[in-house]
Amino acid sequence: MAVRKIKAKNPARPKKASPAAATAAGFQTTTFGQEIAQPALFGVRLPYNPFSSAFLDPLKLGNILNGAAMMSAPWDYAQMAEVLEEKDLTYRNLIGQRKMAVTSLPLIVEAYDGTPEAQSVADAVDEMLQSDCVQSALINVADAISKGMSAQEIVWSTDGPLWTPAEIISRPMWHFEYSRADGRTLFLRPTQFGEPPIAIVPGKWIIHQPVLKTGSPIRSGLAFIACWSWLLKSMAEKDWVIFCEIFGQPIRTGKYKKGTRAEDIAVLRQAVQSIGTDMAAVFEESMQIEFINAAKNGGGPALYREFCEYQNDQLSKLILGQTLTSGTGDGKGSYSLGKVHKHVLDTIVKSDARELAATIRRDLVTTFVKLNFGENTPVPGVYFQLIESTDLVGLATSLEKLTNVGLEVPQDWVREQYGIPHPAEGDKLLAPITAAGLPSALKTPGEAGATDAPAKTGPDAEALPDTKPNTTGAEYTADGISSSVAHSRGCPVHSHSLAHLGEDKIDGLVSVLFGEWEETISAPIKDYLTKAVEHATSADDMAERLKKAVKHMPRDIYDEVVRKTAVARAKVRLAGQSGAEI
Repeated sequence: MAVRKIKAKNPARPKKASPAAATAAGFQTTTFGQEIAQPALFGVRLPYNPFSSAFLDPLKLGNILNGAAMMSAPWDYAQMAEVLEEKDLTYRNLIGQRKMAVTSLPLIVEAYDGTPEAQSVADAVDEMLQSDCVQSALINVADAISKGMSAQEIVWSTDGPLWTPAEIISRPMWHFEYSRADGRTLFLRPTQFGEPPIAIVPGKWIIHQPVLKTGSPIRSGLAFIACWSWLLKSMAEKDWVIFCEIFGQPIRTGKYKKGTRAEDIAVLRQAVQSIGTDMAAVFEESMQIEFINAAKNGGGPALYREFCEYQNDQLSKLILGQTLTSGTGDGKGSYSLGKVHKHVLDTIVKSDARELAATIRRDLVTTFVKLNFGENTPVPGVYFQLIESTDLVGLATSLEKLTNVGLEVPQDWVREQYGIPHPAEGDKLLAPITAAGLPSALKTPGEAGATDAPAKTGPDAEALPDTKPNTTGAEYTADGISSSVAHSRGCPVHSHSLAHLGEDKIDGLVSVLFGEWEETISAPIKDYLTKAVEHATSADDMAERLKKAVKHMPRDIYDEVVRKTAVARAKVRLAGQSGAEI
């Protein structure tokens, strides 16, 4: 669906489409309202594809491709290229993916400039591109990726105030031929043999010839190369079917003794043939038929399968540039390798989108603008909006690091990346987990007791009051700060000033919880363990002394450590799982 990038403020539309204005713009519009390239049942432009692949072999395929390269019979190649999509399932799937990857993108119209007139033209172009006939024609235009060229005949309508496409008809490639003089000028083949080719009428056609390979347009189509893979696979599959017929089903044999009457042999033959499939035989008892299994010599069904899978991988590399996103590979590879393959596909889609948009602008939009708004009217830009996937987890990590070093990131841009709208009035909002009694720097802005002032750093940083009731027996200073938290301000040993709480709520939460845990537990444990290791002579000796000290720790200290640790872990777990306040 087309989307306007710059909306028109005051659209100015003609009251009625003017053929005179169209003629003044340089177009011969006498045939614009009718078909001029209809097929003929008896003639050159047949309504059906007469190509047959029944007897296609390497020699015949080589002659077809040579005829296309020499411009002597390019229609044979064009007919074969269409049959290729009907015979090779893998090619049909891959080329379909590539075409739809482009045509499914939003088509954007951008006004030539910011004037009301330019915006009005962009508005009219956008409305035209949204029409059903244009949208359905995009996949036919993209067919040039396969064949090297695609041609769509436009039937214009003047029933409304503007010239608009009433119908866009896809014409098969074998209805056209290239000039043998330059190999690039395209002509419509005549209706009957012996007649001269017909020149392409400007404004009547959408001709797409993507530059997939330097050189002749007809040789740049992917089908020009993929047809060899199709031929080789079809030959291998034929042999594979024969192999399955011989070794994949039981063979019924009937034996008779020497001297058996012919009538009895006929009855035996009838009996074995009446049981199941055609794999049956009768022969004299002294004779035997031996089937040598090729699988014992490295052949067998695995060989055919590997050959066909190899050809499919080559097709995937040709069409999509890689194998991991097509499902034709072996499924092995790291996540990073998959990202590389996805990037290759994105690059191909960008190239296809750029060329397809250029063709739409040149052959359809330019004609539409000049027919309706005059020859000198600037043509708006047209392009496909590429939708690239974003690593949201990686982006969040990067944003955290970048903002911590002072980079200013627009909030609207972040919301756009994550698809998060601005909250409306009355919406329930997600908020970070908070703990009752934490300093207000840990609370969400707007929450009771929260402060929006930036946190101070350094030894002069002021700790924020703790509103939690003192139920643990911890000592608090006159301003409501626990003694351990007050100790933490600017401490040269621990360096855990509360100034950083405004930057990282998780670290702040840990600091507060650890501060209250420390004032009850830390001193007794420290004294006990210090005495245990004060006479240690080495690191190993210290480790052994610590093990013994923990093993023989006094019961009251041990019980208090276990209790406090269990309480702290339970608080954090409940807060993380249920959103309950700690």
